Amino acid sequence: MFFSYCHADEALRDQIEKQLSLLKRQGVVETWHDRRIEAGQDFAAEIDCHIETDDIILLLVSSDFLSSDYCYEIELKRAMERHEAGDAIVIPVILRACDWHGAPFGKLNATPPDGKPITQFPDRDQAMLEVAKAVRVAVARLKPAAATPKPTPVVRLPRAESEPSIRSSNLRLAKTFTDRDRDRFKHDSFEFMAKFFENSLQEVEKRNPGVEGNFRRIDANRFTAAVYRNGTVISRCTVFIGGLGGGIAYFAGESSTSDTLNDSMSVGNDEHELYLKCLGMQRGGASNLTQEGAAEYYSVAAHRTCARTLKMLSSEEMRVDYVGRAEGLTLVVPVGKHDDWLLVTTADATPAAIFLDGDHRFVAIDCADNTNCKGLLIPNVRIEVEETSVYDTVGNYAPPGMVFRQNDGLFVAASADRMRMRSDLFALQRGLAASGVNLSAGFSKWQIVLGDGPRQRVLKTIDLT
Repeated sequence: MFFSYCHADEALRDQIEKQLSLLKRQGVVETWHDRRIEAGQDFAAEIDCHIETDDIILLLVSSDFLSSDYCYEIELKRAMERHEAGDAIVIPVILRACDWHGAPFGKLNATPPDGKPITQFPDRDQAMLEVAKAVRVAVARLKPAAATPKPTPVVRLPRAESEPSIRSSNLRLAKTFTDRDRDRFKHDSFEFMAKFFENSLQEVEKRNPGVEGNFRRIDANRFTAAVYRNGTVISRCTVFIGGLGGGIAYFAGESSTSDTLNDSMSVGNDEHELYLKCLGMQRGGASNLTQEGAAEYYSVAAHRTCARTLKMLSSEEMRVDYVGRAEGLTLVVPVGKHDDWLLVTTADATPAAIFLDGDHRFVAIDCADNTNCKGLLIPNVRIEVEETSVYDTVGNYAPPGMVFRQNDGLFVAASADRMRMRSDLFALQRGLAASGVNLSAGFSKWQIVLGDGPRQRVLKTIDLT
């Protein structure tokens, strides 16, 4: 498999090659690029050999790739000729945003899906996994019988298996970023956020009857976004360049000034790339964010404002009381500095209260007639799990805090004593459909919710990962 790329994208090529490691170990593919050319070898002849003979050709597409005469006029031209003749499979891999649809390969199905650039993924590993999947599918399409005999225009002495070429797998050189580079990245990121919010509001309208979105571009350095339900505003925010350090700031409301904000991002860099880092004034902070990751970070903040506006508790849904007077299933919200988050279990002979935070997290206590613990009691809550956090319960080990679906019930694991010597399962729900076999599955991510439909509220989230 041949990598056709511009050297400006060498760092991304290295990361893609790492994602292909399993395919290489399984003998499914052998990768080659021009950094494999050894001293004294004919550069052009070696590249020509692989363009003419390799079964799969990856085009690593970016603006630098499109502007490279050698990549576009020589490598791309011959790659497409072989693809159209059925002698090779060309896979366009979109690295960075650029105008590629009008290129000779624009009619081909690109990866990642929908031609979304790798650099716009919050999780680049996920994007590069899509590349590996595309390569595996392409290999399956190849017919060994139709493979073209590989000529050897360059004569090389055979290398003994015991003498592999020894070199570093990371040949990237440190880059120096100027103030101009950082300013350009900041403004490009702001433009990306603006388009992200505008498109997201349009999608919210399509998916939610009675909901309207309003995006307003105030000027080159500021935009506002608002969400309305049946004409009543439920969320509003302003994103602007300015505030602390002249970064990209977020304010949970509408503002025409730069002296009020709820969070701010600045441009950072390592030896190889620029990124955004957040102060975390609301959510604990984040660093090494891509442009899409940063836009998602601020959109989540806006969504939480919307959720808080829509889903406040009514007076009938809660009361202040002792834990010993709680019905199962009840969430206990702390009201004093010495109180704790607790979850009162249900369906068992002796109800228990499980600490959800603090020094005694996931320790269970007997809550019958308990007047030592008090709080805001919210009864009739439900438990929801995230299916992607499923955990194979091998050996019947129950990590504290894990939620289990077993037989006809849903259970949570907690330590029955404060020494945490062992964990027991406490029932959260009984009477569920049973499979008839003694199997179970655990979940490391779950949440406590109240209500359903439009009135559903997420009251507490547990994440053990």
